[in-house]
Amino acid sequence: MAYSESDFIIPALKEMQLRGDEGITTSDLIKHLRKILKPSGHDTQLIEGRKDDYFSQKVRNLKSHFKPGTFFYSLAESPPEPRGKWHIKEEGQHYINKFEGVDVALRNQGFSEKQKRAVLKADNNEIFVEEGETSITSQSIRKRSNMLRKEALQYYSEKDGKVICRGCGFEGSSLYGDVGVGLIEIHHMEPISRRKQEKEILAQAISKVVPLCPNCHRLIHKNKNRLLSIKYLNSLTGYIYKKKLILKIKSP
Repeated sequence: MAYSESDFIIPALKEMQLRGDEGITTSDLIKHLRKILKPSGHDTQLIEGRKDDYFSQKVRNLKSHFKPGTFFYSLAESPPEPRGKWHIKEEGQHYINKFEGVDVALRNQGFSEKQKRAVLKADNNEIFVEEGETSITSQSIRKRSNMLRKEALQYYSEKDGKVICRGCGFEGSSLYGDVGVGLIEIHHMEPISRRKQEKEILAQAISKVVPLCPNCHRLIHKNKNRLLSIKYLNSLTGYIYKKKLILKIKSP
């Protein structure tokens, strides 16, 4: 299984974080990533006329592709000279706190590099509440979305705090261990764009959302003109959630 540049982001940032002010050169970063990721197959083949194999070249591309406006540019400080050192930015610190473990889980579930980068790059407040492609939302919408996501996760969680996908029954930690806990998205069964009222009682809002794993969520939105229903999704997966849910949230 070949690696892509996006697969290096979190392990590279974590090593920069560990090195602190000392930083790390690109050559040392290649050695570190090779040790923990253990490339194989095509990644270990030497490039014709070069001393690099494909794996090390992909790591070097982090610097050659390092330009304003690119994803990695906002997370790290690039070496200013050939033997300069990488340093993590404050934004990079926030990024690994948010997404450590999630990027690996998405990749293992079959997400392409483009899809995975879209999920990891965007603001989670928007990913979890918007239907279809992520769009810019106002601050007030983000605050309401944060509250809804928090309450929905609490409402749909099992006694042990884990949240099961209502589409296929997947629960992150069952496959990925502790790093997979919380690998869930909140799907609006009624698209936000079709709603006329901005304010809604929290209990009513929660009754209109459902937790889905990233795969099921993207399948539902595969056709932008026609969202799949949870019932239809269950007919594909053969999964039915049997626990009876009783809405316990009190309206403010």
